[in-house]
Amino acid sequence: MARFLTGTPLRFWLLLGSTYGVLLISLGFRIYEDASIPPWILTKKCPSCYAKDVFLQDTPPERVFVLWFYYALIDNWWAFMPLHAVFSLLLLNGLWRIAYVILGDEGWAWIGLWLVLPILYHHHWGSNELYYPVLNPSSLAKAVGSWVWVGLLEKRIGLAIIANSVMTLLHIHSSPVLLYGSNL
Repeated sequence: MARFLTGTPLRFWLLLGSTYGVLLISLGFRIYEDASIPPWILTKKCPSCYAKDVFLQDTPPERVFVLWFYYALIDNWWAFMPLHAVFSLLLLNGLWRIAYVILGDEGWAWIGLWLVLPILYHHHWGSNELYYPVLNPSSLAKAVGSWVWVGLLEKRIGLAIIANSVMTLLHIHSSPVLLYGSNL
């Protein structure tokens, strides 16, 4: 069987890529709307754009790290799709690993992943989706946050700590909710 980079079978990466393709076909990809550049970071790129908005000229919001990530994308709109693909594949890989650890079978892990994302998307209580067709702070944090659970379930505490630290930088409110289940 063909192997890819880290010794993972090529079949796994084909299934992962196909799952991402199905999500793109069924949910699309949006670069505007939720994925648009936040106004606060535009004030840094073009100070005259929001010169009279006192709120935007003041202190940065709590998601300052991810806003500087967006800052690099202002003149590079072509990068949204590849970055969305990278973070989506990171999320799908993490969710598959979680399902595999819990279910103990590769086939059932794929079925679980396909049930949760493409099939049962929008069929839930509340509005807390795992996957977004946009590149927003939540999708970045959830992609990394899935690896916190992988680390915890596989008893790889170093992975969990590093992933939790990165996730907290991307979306400051994700870490307490993920680990403690509260809305601090």
